Amino acid sequence: MPFENAQDLAPETIELFKRIVGRPNLDPTGIDEVMLGAFVCGISTPEQEEETLASLVHSREMRQRLKEMESQLAMMRATPYSKIESHLFSPVLTHCMHGAMQASMRVFCRSSRISIERGWTDISTARDLEAKAMRSVFGVMGGTIQVLLSRNPHELGNGLVGEPRIDSSLPKGLEARVSAVIDNSGALKVEGVLTGKLPENALKDKSLYLECIDLNGGSVPIGDPITSADFSIVLENFAEIVGLRACILPPGIFRLGLRDGPGFHPGGHHLGVPVAGTNEVLHFGLVGEPTIEREQLIVTIRAPESRTPALENYSLELLVPVGSVIQCLGTWSMKEWTDNEQVFRCPISGVVDGRIECGSIIHARLH
Repeated sequence: MPFENAQDLAPETIELFKRIVGRPNLDPTGIDEVMLGAFVCGISTPEQEEETLASLVHSREMRQRLKEMESQLAMMRATPYSKIESHLFSPVLTHCMHGAMQASMRVFCRSSRISIERGWTDISTARDLEAKAMRSVFGVMGGTIQVLLSRNPHELGNGLVGEPRIDSSLPKGLEARVSAVIDNSGALKVEGVLTGKLPENALKDKSLYLECIDLNGGSVPIGDPITSADFSIVLENFAEIVGLRACILPPGIFRLGLRDGPGFHPGGHHLGVPVAGTNEVLHFGLVGEPTIEREQLIVTIRAPESRTPALENYSLELLVPVGSVIQCLGTWSMKEWTDNEQVFRCPISGVVDGRIECGSIIHARLH
């Protein structure tokens, strides 16, 4: 019987786990260090997750190894990515973190394409790595929405009068009005009406989408293509993915976009940076979109207009979601800024060139 050595777990716990997994003949004895490292980093396949959970229930020793890995992972998260080496941390955990970073960056560079190809339902319920990374994209966008909801609504511009933003590639004269709510079930429900004439050739080889914009740059299509003047979109489990409660959403967080592929559609360029030890948040600028070139992540940031000499006493830390954690990319002293814009580079071996399609993936803080 698979779980007979789980001496410090109640029999009821073991039986409940069997029912949840639904595979009573699952053998938990074949878990190696790599599978445990992938589990800790949040990059396991669904099958690996089940096998690892079974092993954790089965073995006190495995649970102890998990605690040790989690402790190392906490230190790894605070270490600049370029300085994560196998001689400082477990070689297995280091390998898993590098793999998680590479995989996450591939998804972040393809987020618009993935959201079109897979659809919301698959993204919100699937457990594969691509779906998990896409939920990170929507999760950080939800964070920017929360910030906006807490501010003066005038910062949302034309969202005040029920209008989404209109992509500049669309013909002049096309307008839209939308209403959007997250209901008590956690579903996002959007109702919209298009006005103005859309030339017949405008949609040749292209599709019109409603997009959720990212106030730090970029946008991701939601729902199916819009094919009529009246349209509606329902996304189940939206609240859980983006971390919001039932509320009315400002139309200004949406955009009408014309797409023939995953091209980058820049949004706003504001990077709210909390200052350690205070309640202050400084507004840096994210200049253009983060890019990956020659195995380097490149981020250009503009200092606040109200920059003061006291700011030079701080260091700016950049972070990015990787697997199930937020990983430090690097820390740079504000004294190094020779002008109001600074280009930050973080080497990431194994990644391919691309553009990060969600600027809010980049986190920052001053300490």
